[in-house]
Parts: sequence; structure tokens; C-alpha cells
Amino acid sequence: SYAAREKASRKLWELGDKVLDGLRAAAAGDDPEAAFRASLLIRNIEHFITPDTNPRVIELVERYMKANRHDRADIMRDIARLRGWHQMLKLLSAETDPQVLEDLRGMAHMAAVIGAREKLLENKPAEAREYLEMAPRDPQSLMSQAAFCRGVGILDDEIEKAKNGPPEWRAALARAKGDTISASKAAEEAGDEQLSSAMSLFNGDALPWLKFRREKDGADAIRTLYLDIMIGQWSGKEKEFSAKTIAPVLRGIMDARDDEARVAAANLLFLLGEPSLGESTMLRSSSLEAAAYYSNYERVEDALSALGLDPKKPDYNGWVEKRFESYLDPRREDNPQVQQESTKAFEELILLAGLMDQFGMHSELTSAFEKPLLKLAADDQDEFLTFLGRLFSGNNGRVSTTLARNIGAKWSAENAENWRTLVATAFEDDELAMQWWDWMPELDPAASLVDRFDGMLGLLEYSDDPDRLGRRWLDLAWKTVDQAKNAVEKVRRLKRIGFVTDVSALPGRPGDAANALKVRDALVPSEREDQEPTESYIGLTALQLSCQNRWEEAAAIFRKALENDDNEDNPTSMFYLHSYLASSLRRAGKEQDAAIHDQWAEKLALGDWFTCIRNSQGYAFGGDRERASLWLARAALEAPPSLDAYESYLHQYAEDLLAKGRWKEAASLAEAFAIRNSGLQGSAGQPPSNLLDCRLRVDLPRALALLETDRPRALDLIGRCHRLYPSGGVLSDLFFPALRKAGLIKEHDEYFAKSWKIYSGLSEAYPLSHRLHNGTAWLGSRASRNLDEAYKHSTEALRLNPDQAAYLDTMAEVLFAKGDRKAALRSSAQAVNFAPMDPMIRAQYERFSQDPAPGN
Repeated sequence: SYAAREKASRKLWELGDKVLDGLRAAAAGDDPEAAFRASLLIRNIEHFITPDTNPRVIELVERYMKANRHDRADIMRDIARLRGWHQMLKLLSAETDPQVLEDLRGMAHMAAVIGAREKLLENKPAEAREYLEMAPRDPQSLMSQAAFCRGVGILDDEIEKAKNGPPEWRAALARAKGDTISASKAAEEAGDEQLSSAMSLFNGDALPWLKFRREKDGADAIRTLYLDIMIGQWSGKEKEFSAKTIAPVLRGIMDARDDEARVAAANLLFLLGEPSLGESTMLRSSSLEAAAYYSNYERVEDALSALGLDPKKPDYNGWVEKRFESYLDPRREDNPQVQQESTKAFEELILLAGLMDQFGMHSELTSAFEKPLLKLAADDQDEFLTFLGRLFSGNNGRVSTTLARNIGAKWSAENAENWRTLVATAFEDDELAMQWWDWMPELDPAASLVDRFDGMLGLLEYSDDPDRLGRRWLDLAWKTVDQAKNAVEKVRRLKRIGFVTDVSALPGRPGDAANALKVRDALVPSEREDQEPTESYIGLTALQLSCQNRWEEAAAIFRKALENDDNEDNPTSMFYLHSYLASSLRRAGKEQDAAIHDQWAEKLALGDWFTCIRNSQGYAFGGDRERASLWLARAALEAPPSLDAYESYLHQYAEDLLAKGRWKEAASLAEAFAIRNSGLQGSAGQPPSNLLDCRLRVDLPRALALLETDRPRALDLIGRCHRLYPSGGVLSDLFFPALRKAGLIKEHDEYFAKSWKIYSGLSEAYPLSHRLHNGTAWLGSRASRNLDEAYKHSTEALRLNPDQAAYLDTMAEVLFAKGDRKAALRSSAQAVNFAPMDPMIRAQYERFSQDPAPGN
């Protein structure tokens, strides 16, 4: 009976793996129909094709089995889109072509992890583990399996069972446990030199990794030289690092035939902690880069000198006039050499404008640029507006709104059309910005065109706004909301206010969480943009809610996102929100509910380093510093060392270890990150300040780790750290707190006196520079010295530039150092309000809440 045969086939198909032996016997038997049916069932069962499998998946599986090697990856991607995880893994387990296997390895890991997550959400841990075990057996898949064991609470049992097992499995289990010593030994036993040396980094020993990279990167001569020098230093052969070892670098700079090699060689000098040598080479190659570098370290006179100005008696007007002549040379359209000089002159003008604005030289700035810019406006209005546009919003933020505003106002005068053009130029033709411009006469009919423009600069935080003009216009706007004639007009007005307060409104602006939420609360849910189920709107709304301690509402947003997570390609795409939900619930006082989502965060991570980072961020979001640190450590430990950017993922963990005083581990992990920034590829596009920062983050903890065994060498290295950049902000961030933590009070105070003299002297020389006042205050607060003077500088910085989040954070730091926790928290809360997306400022608030005040 055909019906009986079909029913029997269906029943056998449903039984699956249990009947494979009987089916194989039938397939080898004499009955042709039984053999045919059995063979078909074997194929389906082995590829996890069930009676309920999508017919399209079945079709793709059949295509894959017949396809050539070049088409298989595309077919596999099509199966992934249909969530055929089991089929993907079964096909790959039967794959015999080594090249196809290697090409699809990443896809196999993805299928195993996503499939396992789906099974865990269905409370089927055994099936989840089966998925993970089907992935190609390598350190990454073993790490996923080990993390699974940790997530379901059987890690210790598995470690006990594996005592005499394969070393690669023991290495994965040890990593999941955080036992880096055992992980390194097991990896070495397994013959995995890369993993073994990577684990040594976590034990405070950078030498194995340096030697491994030396062997791997032999083709990059510049990186090889760096590695040779660092191997010598980590071996205790400090004296071998001398002018003699630097000589090849200098020859390389002089002899390099291409710009890339020349820049990489010059950058190596900064990475080696030899800024004076690096600066001399940089000056020869690029005055622009040199000036930008010097201004970054408040070295005003050096920056002016690099641009060709006499630092003692700078003739700004004459210099600007000459640069404008070169910039506007009429031959530039037809002569490439002249065009190159024109471009350089333009960039130099922009850089000088930014530098003078940065250091508060506002009257000199306007005086120098006014005549040539107004002439340009008369001769070529389009070019004039291009120049102003660059001043308003350069490549890396505002260049000099002061200059752009002053010249723009003179050019516009009483011409309403010119003012409208100026607004469009300043705010890049943004529609809501133009609506605000047209709305302002209604808000204040007596306001002049200049008043309106200054108000907009303040509203959108384009200017320092010492008179708080932006706040005045915002208050006027709020007063009109309830006066709207109808609901449509009310929504329109609210959205205009949201434009100048919501962090997402314009790129690069910090926002105002309190007012942004006030807008949100006034809108019905259907009118809110955060109703869109996208990660960006979810995150931005929750960030702003958390700034106002509205944790239950933040938790509700994360819960709703998890419930509605129906991404077609990956239905567990937002599972990492469990960590955000857990930390929010904990802040809302719901510990038991939070613990449930802690467990989900634990179960679903499955050894994926990026998920660990997201979990770390999720717990940091709620101020859970302990869990954030735990997940940050896991991200570093569980990232595959074979990843191209592996060393980049160690950077944040190294910083965490430095703050905790774990000097050896912080130094070795920071050294790995420094390697990443060496050589032809690593240093490309890196500013020298980043490279000096790398050096400090390696040498400072390395010196402090040497204190017990070689104090003279340690103190000498600490001196080198201070000489790298005695006025740099990173020195305030790291150097002085670390020296106090290590008990080096005498050395701390000597170095602080040198740095304070530089910074406070600059503040006196440039009294209108809020940046310098803030830097001076930050130095005093982080060193916990000269706190009364630091408070005065912080107050002046905030007078010149109110509501600036970084400056409010500095004031909080000063107050915290003075022992006034309540006042520190008030200032820090304001900082968080104006920069809800800044993780450092948010972390500072938690620090002021939980930590003891810094001691002497």
C-alpha cells in the first residue's frame, strides 16, 4: 500500500538519528524501493532535514551537494538567511574540500553560536551544546563550548573531567575560568604558540608575544626594528636602546622613497618614546602636522614657530595676508604646483584660526582675518562661504566659530538674505535649523538679526556662549508650547525643541538629556521617534532616561526590545540587551529580576568576544563596575589571537588593570597594543600624540612593576614617562594617580610642580582660553594638589564656556578631591546630562558615588 509506505517513511523520519542503523541496513538490502526510501531518509536525517523543514532549505541543501567549490559559499549564505543552522553545520561536517572548509569556517562558527542561542532560549541546553560541538574543532569553537559550560554552571565539573584530556580543550576551559597560567601551559602543550604567548600577556610577560610577532612580521622592517628594541627592553637590556639603535630609523627616514615609509619611520620615533627626534623629522616633512601636534600639548610658541611665525612677536596680520595671497593665487586652476601651495595655505589658515581660538586670542584673530576675508566675500562669495563653512564645522569639529561668527556678522550687516545664507552655511542647510531661524522673530520680536544668530550658536552649542543665550531662547521656546493653536502645531514646536536638545539631532553635539526627555514626555507615544525599534533609538532614549535616574523606564525599553527582537536574519540579534536590562533593573531596586537577566547574559555569550564587550558596556551603563570589569576581562581573554585586530581589543582591559594597580599585566597588554601601532600599516594615519600615549601606557606600569626588583631603573623610566609630555592631559589622567597608588609621593610632588608651572603659566599668559583653565584645574584635581587654585581655574573655565560637559566633570573632580562628595555629584550629574553618550563621564559619576576621595 502506497499510503502505508508513506506513513512508515514519515514515522521513521520523525524518529531521526535513532533509526539510522536500521535505515543503513535497508539501504544496503535487496528491496529497491526500501533501499531508495532508506537512502533518502538517511540523507535527510543526517542533514537535520525534518518533515517541518522549509522546502527552500531542502532545495538549497540539494544544490550545495551538487555545487562546485566556487558556488558553495553563496549557497551557504542563502541557507543562513533561512536560519538553517543545523543544515549548515551538517553540510560542513561532511565537506572534504579543505579550501571550502577554511573559507566557510567563520560562517560555521556563526551558525553554531546562533543555533545554540536559539536552543538555550527554548530551554534545550543539550541541543545547544550539540550545535557548538558540530562547529569545526579549533580554539574558537572550543572557547564557545567552554563558555557554554560556564553559562550553564558545569565549568568546574568539565575542568575536573578534562584533567587528562586534550590540551586544547583544557586551554579553552582555563580561559573560561580566567586561569591564564593554566591556559598558557595547555596551549603550549597543544603546540599553539600563538595562543600560549597571548595568554602570557595576561600573566604580565610580554616577551613570548613580542618574539612571536617578531617571527610573524619579519617582512615589515620598521615593525621588526620596534620589536627588536622592545624584546631588548623587556629582557632587561635597557642600555641597548640608544642612538645606535635609532640610527637605522633615521636613515630610513632620509632614504625612504615613498611617503608611507617615511611617515611610518618617523612615527616609530614617537612610539619608542623619543619625541624630540620625532619632532625634528616631522618639522622637516610637514609644518601643518607639527603645528597641530604642538597645539595638542599646549606648546603655543612651538606651534606658531612651526607655521613660520615669530613666537615672541608674531605678525598675525602679515602672515595671514601672505597666506591668503597664496591661497587665492589666480594661477591655481591651471598649475598643479600652485594648486598644491594654495591648498597648503588654506589648511594653514584654518589651523591658525583654530589655534588662536583655542588659546583665547579672539581680538587678534578677528583683526588678522577680517580684511582678507571681507575682500574675499566681495570678490568670490562662494569661496568665502566655503571658508566660513570650514570654520563652523571642520573635519574634526568646530574650528573657530568665533572668527566665523564675527566675519559673518560683518558681511551680513542688515541684509536679511545674507543672514539666511549665513545660517544655512553654519548649520549645513539643516531644515530644522532654518525653521528655528524663522521661528525666532515670533519668540522675541525685538531681537536683532545678530541676537538671533548668536542665540542659535548657543542653542546648538556651536559657540562658548558665556552669556547663556542659548538657554534664554530655549526658555522662550518652552513658553510657546502650551500656547499652540492645535495639536499639530504643538508637536511641531516640541520637535524643534528636541532638535536643539536631543543628542541624536546633529552629529557631534552632546545634547541636553533633561530637556530632550521633557520633549519626549510631552509627546504621545506614537509621535516619539524612539518608538522605532532600532538599536540607535533604543540606546539614545535609555541613555537619556538613565541620566535622570528613570531606571524603570529604561528597563522597560530594553525589555520591549528583547520581546520584539524579530530580526529576520538573526532573531537573537539584540540578546546582549540582557546586560543592559539587568543593570537597569538593579538600579531600579529589582535585584531578583536583575539576577534572571544576569543569567541570560551569562548563558548567551558563548565565548564571543564582541558579546562580552557589549555585556561590559551594558553593566557599565547601569554603573555596575564590578560586572562591567568582569566582562571586559572576558572580552580580552576570549578574543581569538588570530584576529587581525586582536591587539586592539586588549587596550581597554589594560587601562582597567592600570587603574587597579595591576602593573605587570597592564604593561604587557599595553605593549601588545603598542605593537599594533607600529610599522607600515599600524602607524598609518596615527597622530604622534596617540603613539606617545601608547608609550606612556606601557612604560608607566612597567616602571611601577620594577620598583621592588630594580628601583633605580624604575625611577629612571618614570622620569622618561614625565618627559614624554609634561603638559599633556593623559599625564594628568594616568601618571599622578598611579604614582600616588604606588607610594611615590616625593617623586609625585616633584613632577607635579614641574607640570603645574607649565600649565598655570599658560593659563596666565592666555587668560581667555577656557581650555587652558580647564587643563590646569584637571591637573590639580588628578594630582590632588593646589586644589584651591584648581577650583578657581575650573570656575573660570565654566564662566567662559558654561554647560560644557568635560568642564563640569573637571569641576566635579576638583570638588571630589577636596572631599565634597555631594557637590561633586551635583556637578557630575550636570556633566552626564549634557553628555549622556560619553562613557568616561558616566563612569566618573559612578566613581564619585562609590569610591573614597583620593588621598595624599
